Amino acid sequence: APNSRFSSGSFTDGMSNTICASEIKAFTPGAAGSKLGTDTLPSVSDVSGYASGGGATFSGNGHSEWVDGKWQNETLLPFNNDNYSCGHPALAPDGKHLYFVSNMPGGFGATDLYVVEKQDTGWGKPENLGQDINSKGNEMFPWVDAQGILYFASNGRGGVGGLDIFQVDPNPDVVGDSTNLGAPINSAYDDFGFILDQQAGVAFFTSNRLGGQGDDDLYAATQLIRWEGQVIDSAGQPLADVLVDLREGRSRTQLTTDENGRFVTGLKPGAAYLLFLKMPGLKDQRIEFKASTTMATGAWMMLRE
Repeated sequence: APNSRFSSGSFTDGMSNTICASEIKAFTPGAAGSKLGTDTLPSVSDVSGYASGGGATFSGNGHSEWVDGKWQNETLLPFNNDNYSCGHPALAPDGKHLYFVSNMPGGFGATDLYVVEKQDTGWGKPENLGQDINSKGNEMFPWVDAQGILYFASNGRGGVGGLDIFQVDPNPDVVGDSTNLGAPINSAYDDFGFILDQQAGVAFFTSNRLGGQGDDDLYAATQLIRWEGQVIDSAGQPLADVLVDLREGRSRTQLTTDENGRFVTGLKPGAAYLLFLKMPGLKDQRIEFKASTTMATGAWMMLRE
């Protein structure tokens, strides 16, 4: 997301790596109403095989209604077809736009991302999200955050390796190039199934990277505040090559200022930090602060000893 990045991925306590994609449901916002699910989807362990040309398949987006305390009246959505597959449904926060994956004719690659609008009279016609998003490879696992930013996995747009996770604003008035989330979210292996708890600032995703406990494992990563700082001298001139020593608990990050006296780093929201600025011939600076999303760019002056 803009003005943020992610810390190192780590295992999510108590979460299993045996969840199947066929068990994942996308619900309409609210306690009651309707839900969208999948009729038949591959297990998560089949996804990498499918993406690399294996034989896994998926078929059918379904709709159910909440009646008398339980889900009933399950039906397939009208754009399903026996001649091609549809799956990986993700309902946008507005409850009206459904993003999904399909290999229907007319696409740009093996599997493309589509969106369909729920209208008063039913579901509209699915629209391909176009070449700005879809590639010659596989686009899969869409998810939309509260701001309407679309996250998805692709193996056809280059990147770190295998399936990588990307983000893009799908609004046709502002759509631009898809942004690769980069490391540590993406690895040289398959990374997919990204969702973000924006209130907690934590992202969850699936990966078959080395070091896991199974084939595909669930990971969590903390969203960081992008923070910029600048160091100047008593005349207001930027100071290059100042050692920036940032400490938070047992964590420590060291970097140096650039030719404009600036540095950029990521901060955990709400965390308490100690910042040390050091340069030969100048007095050391020690600053204490607490990270927040409203922090302005920091500016400090270093005086001669």
